[in-house]
Amino acid sequence: MAGFLYLGERPVWQFYIAFIIMVISTVMMIEDSIQLQHTHEHAHHKLENHNHLHMSQA
Repeated sequence: MAGFLYLGERPVWQFYIAFIIMVISTVMMIEDSIQLQHTHEHAHHKLENHNHLHMSQA
């Protein structure tokens, strides 16, 4: 890809096939993540109050 951008070389046909596969796979992963996010059961638990210290680094 860098050769295409900097040197003006044209990518070979394998690049285009791999690019299409990567785009399709990315879309499928995003859709699956969104679907999983909206379909799983979950519960919200109230956290108990607690104290903690933040120590600065010297």
